[in-house]
Amino acid sequence: MKLLLVYDSLDTSGSGEEKISTLQRLLTSFNVVVTTISVAEYHENEMSDFNGIITLINAPDLAIENPFYLKDRDAFTGLKLHIGGNLPMKWQKQLGIELEQINGERGNLVSLSEKANEVMETELTVEVAAGISEAAEEFGRIDFENHNELKPYGILNGNSAYLPYLKPDGLSFILTSQLIQKWLKQTGTFNPMLVFTDVTPFSNLPLIKYLADQLYDAGIPFALSATSVWQNVDLKAMKNYTDMLRYVAARNGGLLLKTPEVMGVSREQRDLAAIMPKTIDELVADNVFPVGISAPAYWNQDTEYQQDGLSYSSTVLLLPNPKKLQYRDKTTTAPIYDTTYFGLPVSSLKAVEWGAIERHKFNTPTALTYKIPDTRKEWDNINKELNQLPFLFRGINLREHNVVTETNQIKVENAILTVNGEREYPETMVKSVAGKQAKTVKDTGSLTDFFNLQDKIFIVIISATLFVLSIFFVIGYNLYKGKYRK
Repeated sequence: MKLLLVYDSLDTSGSGEEKISTLQRLLTSFNVVVTTISVAEYHENEMSDFNGIITLINAPDLAIENPFYLKDRDAFTGLKLHIGGNLPMKWQKQLGIELEQINGERGNLVSLSEKANEVMETELTVEVAAGISEAAEEFGRIDFENHNELKPYGILNGNSAYLPYLKPDGLSFILTSQLIQKWLKQTGTFNPMLVFTDVTPFSNLPLIKYLADQLYDAGIPFALSATSVWQNVDLKAMKNYTDMLRYVAARNGGLLLKTPEVMGVSREQRDLAAIMPKTIDELVADNVFPVGISAPAYWNQDTEYQQDGLSYSSTVLLLPNPKKLQYRDKTTTAPIYDTTYFGLPVSSLKAVEWGAIERHKFNTPTALTYKIPDTRKEWDNINKELNQLPFLFRGINLREHNVVTETNQIKVENAILTVNGEREYPETMVKSVAGKQAKTVKDTGSLTDFFNLQDKIFIVIISATLFVLSIFFVIGYNLYKGKYRK
């Protein structure tokens, strides 16, 4: 299926870009090929190439002036979803609704199906349905402070759907994903995957082992989104890092290889095309087996990143974008993968109040993420929160995965891991189980040790220099005094 996502404005001062990225990731996780353009970029009859269109209004005070888009939108008969203000009158009739203006009110977003609600942090000025027809289906309700009746949030009637606003997190995201799934005529629910992000050789490796022990004992599967290195792989620091990754695998933890940080864009040197397969091959040589790739969302909106970074895996985790985006060759169309996880930080759900302790599921493959903790206190807080979340986590190896380079193939099928056709047993890769008390001491041979060693060398050199200067000072002082004794 192919969808066209059309936005009126990036709204760079607000959250417009984040909304666009959220929709792109969400649609990709539904295995929908999405093309994203602005209204100004639309050309006549462009909609005819798509199964459906989504109109995202970030600036309702700006009228749409592209006549080709307005004409084609009114004549379009495929799937139609409108998000934000200025819902066309023709679409209102197709939805069977009449709109009512809400000006600057707070309220609660309520989901009866999820037994959850979320208090709105800011005042809303939106157009909501005063009522809906019997043929329409609603997704959540809004309880405004100055209105007695609850207003529908998402509305679906046949091929047409409407959301008065979109938040890229919290209950709004959950209800939006429910509506879009039904709108796409898809079914199914998914237990989330637990993923710890920002794992690097600089992380607290003993603490990660302790974390793995605790989750293993609690029966909670998890995965790491971890970067690796492709140079100096024979250093002790790299050995310590791969030891930790093997240990995590033995404790029922999975590995998603995080794409490298982009420090600058060089169009002449396509180093990434060599770095990614080399990194995978080096890990395989150390009996570390990534089953997927994780990357910021914008990587899937860039032709070179798609080809050089993401194409090695059938499983991709798309994470929220960083503040600074380093495109190489930005494209309007995002490809799909066998499995695409939507990365959702657990912090984005903190405002949601769950009315009953149930095992809630998501409507698309979802990874609930935490940044890897650096201290025991941080981990204790995460562990406490995990015990209160209303989710049952699913192990990454219960889905099928395929990572391929010219040299190696890592495959997971029916929960069985094979590498180049031979079955592997990660639980046997670790010779001994470390103690379960997290150590705050540094790892011997780590990168931190390297810099500490440099500091010690500098101290020795400076001390020796001061010693020699002191000798010269004493000699000079004695010569000076001897001159006047004569």
